[in-house]
Amino acid sequence: RLDLDPTLNNVEQTADGLVLPDNTIVFVGTVADKQFIGRADASGLLDTTFGGAGFVIESLGGTSSTGDAVRADANNRLVVLGSTTPVPGQIDLVVSRYTTTGALDTFGTGGRVTITTGGVLTPLGLIILSTGKILVAATTTDGTTNHYALFRLNSDGTPDTTFGTGGAVDYPVATTGIAMTVLADGKIMLLGQTGLKASLVRFKANGAVDNLFGTGGLVEVAFIDSGSGSNEVGSIAVYDANKIVIGGSDGGASPGPGRTAAVARLWN
Repeated sequence: RLDLDPTLNNVEQTADGLVLPDNTIVFVGTVADKQFIGRADASGLLDTTFGGAGFVIESLGGTSSTGDAVRADANNRLVVLGSTTPVPGQIDLVVSRYTTTGALDTFGTGGRVTITTGGVLTPLGLIILSTGKILVAATTTDGTTNHYALFRLNSDGTPDTTFGTGGAVDYPVATTGIAMTVLADGKIMLLGQTGLKASLVRFKANGAVDNLFGTGGLVEVAFIDSGSGSNEVGSIAVYDANKIVIGGSDGGASPGPGRTAAVARLWN
């Protein structure tokens, strides 16, 4: 257990982490309405070569900031997805890139890129593609319908205009977003939950909806046969290139009582 700053009364909330090739451990989250990113050595001690104390705590602007996901690029620079609340009723995404020492890198403006729609964007996923481009997923709403929002950045932080419209994709869907993954052929899969069902939406590598997948790019999977219960969709994984596994749980009356693990596999 790590305590980044005892003066903050142990309110750190870690959201994501990864192990680097040298076995150091990177983790991100939120503390006192600020984003933090930390690095520990293989023994679990804070690595003081990172940020001077083993961690960096920063405000991304506005009234509150979060750290939600972290990935390492081919040069071991750390890309962090977070969010900021510039004004009440608006949440923007913030993508930051840090050098191996914890300093903000030459990326976007001052090491950061802010993505805004003027509404509420909830971070969903972050992937660094083999090309070095950065794929970001979020959920949003127009007040009536939920939407998936995808954004792709070039390695310097500029919008990748070959993706969607000006680097962005908007897809209305009656679902709660859970996770994102990318298939071996570059297609993008978003996992969500609609009622008691898992829902999958697939996009082509250029951001267009893949209409060869399900109906209009959408497939729904029921974990139980009845309409009762409280299913929870939890995760998605890809193996053997394009085979898809989703996991969750069934809290319904059958087979019951209690909660049962549920796994489904889809063929590409």
